[in-house]
Amino acid sequence: MSYTKCYLSEVGHNNFFYPTDSTALISNECEYTVLPWVGGKSKRLTPIKIKKCYIVPLDLVSPETIEGTTVVWVEERLLPLSSVGRASDC
Repeated sequence: MSYTKCYLSEVGHNNFFYPTDSTALISNECEYTVLPWVGGKSKRLTPIKIKKCYIVPLDLVSPETIEGTTVVWVEERLLPLSSVGRASDC
């Protein structure tokens, strides 16, 4: 199984999601939805919504829960992770 590095999100100004410097891994076989949001352009990142259970943290802090979904940011050149289209296809 192969993995892709992603950047975790934080909630910021106006309750928008922004990429952080914290990274994690996600399985290349995970199902995801590309979100048509702006942001993350300085690193050419695209936001995707995935199930939390697909995230493999790279630090020693465990997530509060693995249930539900979350937003992570992936480098545009690494999409698609599966058969889902690129952000430009939205």
